[in-house]
Amino acid sequence: MSAEHTPGPLRINGLTIMLGRRNIGRAFVTPETNSARALANVRLWALAPELLEALKAQDEYMIATGYSGPEDSALHPRAAENWRRIRASISKAEGHDA
Repeated sequence: MSAEHTPGPLRINGLTIMLGRRNIGRAFVTPETNSARALANVRLWALAPELLEALKAQDEYMIATGYSGPEDSALHPRAAENWRRIRASISKAEGHDA
């Protein structure tokens, strides 16, 4: 299943995720999730659209610099692994992987 994500920029107001003036989500504090962890989760959620765009930009940059993909033999093994992780994260964010 693939769907478009909520575009940014998102912002936080306490434990609430805001898109403009609209509340689009909220973290709740439970016995398993303290308020500090809930706030950390909200911050990460609000930043997700920007992180996805950064991953896509890096993927595009690697192609633009002449590499054919993460399997390109000219890449350092660590760079190749990072690129595979970038592509896997993009795929998951776009709903192509479980």
